[in-house]
Amino acid sequence: TFVSSLLSILLTMGIYVISHSISPMIDTALRTGNVIFLRFAQVLYLIFPNFEGLNYAKNIIGTPETLSNISFLVNGGHALLYTGIILLFTIIIFNKKTFEA
Repeated sequence: TFVSSLLSILLTMGIYVISHSISPMIDTALRTGNVIFLRFAQVLYLIFPNFEGLNYAKNIIGTPETLSNISFLVNGGHALLYTGIILLFTIIIFNKKTFEA
């Protein structure tokens, strides 16, 4: 493997925290008018997207929100694009490795 189990857990948790913290960062940057902080948060959002838009459990349990077809398509397209990018990087990395017994 590339990384140990503990490091893998820590990286996964770090990505989760970063991706869920970007929306408040963008809101703060818009309120303060700090352009540099806004651009930094937007770049982070491209690298670590927040897939909370795909969490439809909150619409089934609790207070239902209106589900629009456009938001579903945008969030689904975003997830498919991100999955494709991850698969592309995976293919590139594993094509360089040799698996000899």
